[in-house]
Amino acid sequence: MTLISPSGRLIDRNTTDPDVVHDNGPTWEFYTVINPEAGEWIVELYGADVPDGGEEVDVTVTATPVDHLGERNELVIDILSNFLPTGSDKSDKGIEKALEHLKNSLDPKFWKSDFTLTKKGKKVFDEEKKAVRKLKKIHDPTILGIIKSIVDISNSLAQTALKEAMAAGSSQKEIDKALNETDKALEQISKGKYDKAIGHYKKAWVHARKAMK
Repeated sequence: MTLISPSGRLIDRNTTDPDVVHDNGPTWEFYTVINPEAGEWIVELYGADVPDGGEEVDVTVTATPVDHLGERNELVIDILSNFLPTGSDKSDKGIEKALEHLKNSLDPKFWKSDFTLTKKGKKVFDEEKKAVRKLKKIHDPTILGIIKSIVDISNSLAQTALKEAMAAGSSQKEIDKALNETDKALEQISKGKYDKAIGHYKKAWVHARKAMK
């Protein structure tokens, strides 16, 4: 199954973008696209072994509104939970530990609003980093997509704090330090070191908060 977005973006089994999660079995296949484009999507189906008269196929589309970053974490948790059991005790334990860390990140004492964290919010980055460390030991392209989604949440948290600091005309010195950390995060992402990238996004968030004091 292949998806084509309104802008012509092609999403298939080889897609590893952070906003796409994919899985399939002998008679089923699904995609989850986070923050999909608005408009008309195209679904293309290919049957490798189909009877001459064709075969009936059911296609179901559901939309889950994601109004804040905490809900994005909840969505990742739901998708990750669907992997269990994997058939490997080691992989199952890794996913279970990752789920535990992601659930810890949703503690209300860490969240000030839908997109901002309290002063204790740096713990969210810590829990997401621990989750990624567990997941990166599982060599699966779909798991990689989930890891990238977690990293993207950390990035969004850091960017939100930075925008607030810039809008408030806060300390440019601290803002520059935050921007430097986001650059370091991107460098780590390019190397596939996603847990380290989250560490840099955490530092960026800390500097952005310092800028507003």
